[in-house]
Amino acid sequence: MSSLACESRGISTSMKEMPPCTCRGAKAPVTLAPVILVVDDEEQILHLMEITLRRQGFQVFTAASGRDAVEAIERIRGKVNMVLLDVRMPGLDGPDTLAALRRVMPGVRCCFMSGELGHRTSEELLRLGAERVFNKPFPMNETAQELWRLAHLEP
Repeated sequence: MSSLACESRGISTSMKEMPPCTCRGAKAPVTLAPVILVVDDEEQILHLMEITLRRQGFQVFTAASGRDAVEAIERIRGKVNMVLLDVRMPGLDGPDTLAALRRVMPGVRCCFMSGELGHRTSEELLRLGAERVFNKPFPMNETAQELWRLAHLEP
């Protein structure tokens, strides 16, 4: 099936018939918005991360504790591409939360963030399966770009 092309320059309009498209079934690549669960016990950081990541095109869910994160992942488990998880939180800390999340959703991707690692090291967190450890404070836009890249890698 052919199509019409219309060109207008303000004075006159010209129409011409265009040949049919020969690229049947070709689809443009679609980059879906990654879904990220952000977990931090500091409300201001949680809110700032949510706003920044939404502006960068993410679909964002938030949790203020490890237990809230486990409940959230149970609700949205098939949809999450990445968890951004604070290392130091009351109750379940970041590594314990990651272990609990992986019992619900094995293989869920995770990046840790922390202003202070406490007795943990970045190497230990990476051995637990974290994709990356971000040290607070971190540049929000660059971090969002890195999370986007990581969320789109093949598992």
